[in-house]
Amino acid sequence: MSYLTPGKLEVGYSLTRKRRERGYRREELTRFGRIPSHKATLIWLAARYAFVEKSIVVVTEGLDQRRFHGRVVLLVNEHTTSVGVMVSAFAEENGVATKVGTNTPGRLLSGSAYHVGLGYTLGLPVAACLTWQGRMLENNSIVPKFSIELSRDALTEGRDTQLETAAEVATALLVLACHSPRRTLIGSIDVASLAGRSDASKAAPTKTAMLNPIAQGSTGLVS
Repeated sequence: MSYLTPGKLEVGYSLTRKRRERGYRREELTRFGRIPSHKATLIWLAARYAFVEKSIVVVTEGLDQRRFHGRVVLLVNEHTTSVGVMVSAFAEENGVATKVGTNTPGRLLSGSAYHVGLGYTLGLPVAACLTWQGRMLENNSIVPKFSIELSRDALTEGRDTQLETAAEVATALLVLACHSPRRTLIGSIDVASLAGRSDASKAAPTKTAMLNPIAQGSTGLVS
């Protein structure tokens, strides 16, 4: 998530039942905002968070501006769970990426695993996960901006329809950035920009036209 934004932003937080019942302010929860760059640092990380209460705020690292910012496309589908849901929700709330694919299943809980013998492990949820805006991620789907099913017929031909659509969206974002370098493109494609704004009475473009702005000519891309 840190690669999606130049500055430090709160991603969300885990919340245990004990902390929720006791009362809390999200700003006062323990914060996690740095991923170790060396394995040796993992020992310090484990020691710091091993015994703290499991209600923790996740914060991006602040890795400065990147050339691809504003032109990131995320693929999501029914298999996007756990941290993938957190990344998708963060991108949605902060407008840092455009999502393509199908709805996510809404599966994200902080849990602990216990070995119970005979090769079995029991996993139990210990905390809920919420976005910084307070949205519960468990049982709440992330809806992509561009909904496209994975075609089995296309797969038999060696084609991935979701990946193809994501590539078209990325191309559209790149072309828009080239023609409007001062415009902020925070992970979204403006239909009016791709279709051209000279005639407001024109019907909305088809999906193909919207995702293939190059074919419309450069004049239609200037916003």
